[in-house]
Amino acid sequence: MNADNTIQDELNSMGSPLAGLPGQMPYAVPAGYFEQMAGNMAQLARQNENTMPDFGHSMPYEVPAGYFDGLPAKVLLKATGAEGAEKQAGRHIVFLPGRKWAAAAALAVIIGSGAFIMFSGNNGTGAENMLAAVPQHEIKEYVQHSYGIDPAKAAGNTRVGNLDVDSQDIVAYLNETGWD
Repeated sequence: MNADNTIQDELNSMGSPLAGLPGQMPYAVPAGYFEQMAGNMAQLARQNENTMPDFGHSMPYEVPAGYFDGLPAKVLLKATGAEGAEKQAGRHIVFLPGRKWAAAAALAVIIGSGAFIMFSGNNGTGAENMLAAVPQHEIKEYVQHSYGIDPAKAAGNTRVGNLDVDSQDIVAYLNETGWD
């Protein structure tokens, strides 16, 4: 910014909305405000002394004598665990590292048996298993009764020429499905 440019010109050239605002302060401090402040504060303090209720000077809790003198040492003992070691010296502590291994082994057995049951027990879908459970003679009876076809005779026909179908059946089939 050079001497010919003012702040307003620079703001206008940037397209800033601040360019349209006036450059004067909207607020003013009364004359002698800061000089009179010390006296005003003293007057407020005197008013507060007269109007503030007396809450008393007794504390709700008492601190034992010498409490803060030994506090840093007590905190250090707690933080380092030395106090716990002194208290535990008379006790026998049982540490069983095998518990972790036993829990891990039990979890592995549970997961392994679940995976074995899931992947080996059911190789097909439910419908396939149900159909496999139906005896063969019942399926043959159903086909023969419902469709009038002898399954043994139909299974023996491996060539189209051996089929027991007349021309009326073929024409009826083509009329139903289309001649295309």
